Amino acid sequence: MKKLEIVCIGNNGRSPIAEPIFRDEAQRQGLENEIEITSSGAFVETRHPYWLLKDIIKKAINNPAMEIYGSEQDIVKQILDDPETQEKYVNDPKFRERFHYFVDQAYRPLQSMDTALRNNVLARHGLRYESERNQFPSRDGLDYALTATKMLVEPVRELAEERTIVTSLGQFTDTGDLKGGFGKFDITFYEGLYRGMKRIAPRVLEKVLEG
Repeated sequence: MKKLEIVCIGNNGRSPIAEPIFRDEAQRQGLENEIEITSSGAFVETRHPYWLLKDIIKKAINNPAMEIYGSEQDIVKQILDDPETQEKYVNDPKFRERFHYFVDQAYRPLQSMDTALRNNVLARHGLRYESERNQFPSRDGLDYALTATKMLVEPVRELAEERTIVTSLGQFTDTGDLKGGFGKFDITFYEGLYRGMKRIAPRVLEKVLEG
């Protein structure tokens, strides 16, 4: 049996949409005993890299639907605009702790919305994401780890076994990167993601079996 894992940043939006779609396609083709499909995130049990943490805060603070900072909003904007923020983040433990506080304030509501929209779209098409939110790799002996974007290939390769083929879904299927919907609050984005995954699922399974 071939072992395939779909990997995005936090195993919250893209990979949990891809996994049930690919499993459904495998079942439709009678391949459920030939390909085992799971999903995971490159940063689930560990902190995201600094630039991703900063991006999470920006998405929250610039979104009119997210008023989570209250009187601290001006302070957060000053931190984001400060060219020395990254240096402080690296060298000052107290500043890093404070920065993580703002990240967590932003991440939890955005993550909840991401999960709700993802589950809504899957339910519309009779599917469910039933796996746990896993850190990559979720198991040993993977044959393929297909990432949502090219940017994730190297971080995932560093965590993968030597035998595992690591590449992006776009490179694997000659299509584009799977852009994330984190913080978009737009159901049409997730519908588009569903359609994209549905379209490439047969090609992914074909190439995994060929390998």
